[in-house]
Amino acid sequence: MKAKSQWVWTDKAERESRGRRIAGTRIDDMWQHDAPDWMGEQGLIVDMEDYDYGDGQVDLLELI
Repeated sequence: MKAKSQWVWTDKAERESRGRRIAGTRIDDMWQHDAPDWMGEQGLIVDMEDYDYGDGQVDLLELI
């Protein structure tokens, strides 16, 4: 799977990992732009442009 920008972990990934992953943060660099299909199919990752950070929240990379 190719990302438009970068892949970030979803809320589901955070719940299932018991704290090893944090929703909205980038996934590991080795998978950053070309992640395995199963990660997206299981809803563990989403493109950063599509992630909902909530009202008043901004991702640092949006400011760069």
